[in-house]
Amino acid sequence: MLQPIVRTFVLADLKCYMCGATAGSLERERRSTTPQVAIERAGRVGSIVAWETSRLRCPRCGGSVYVDQVEIVDRRTEPVEWEDDGPRRGRPPKWLVEQRRRKRGLVDEASAVRSQGSGSAVPGPVVVPAPPPASMKQIAS
Repeated sequence: MLQPIVRTFVLADLKCYMCGATAGSLERERRSTTPQVAIERAGRVGSIVAWETSRLRCPRCGGSVYVDQVEIVDRRTEPVEWEDDGPRRGRPPKWLVEQRRRKRGLVDEASAVRSQGSGSAVPGPVVVPAPPPASMKQIAS
């Protein structure tokens, strides 16, 4: 079973000095070595370099903004292991049947290649000659 991945982010709201309106929000992963900061303004999400945050202005009045309400948030992501799920009731979906068939086919091909490479003789198809046509028997007699 895979362990969950926990990442810590710093979230901050941007407020205007002049009108007091919320001008957006900043987000950055804690202990990140890249100077990029994710910014959300008026529903649009972008990315800027951290030292350019001093150039941000209020979209409402054009005043300068300051950082307000800093939060530290942990986001937990748990990887999903579909193979570990137990059997389900009913018929499996077609995509799963195909995936299992391909997986089984790859395993069968790999084992055949290994057995051929080990020197063991793999019997080939048996070819039986067809009997001559009836018209050929009459000519030979």
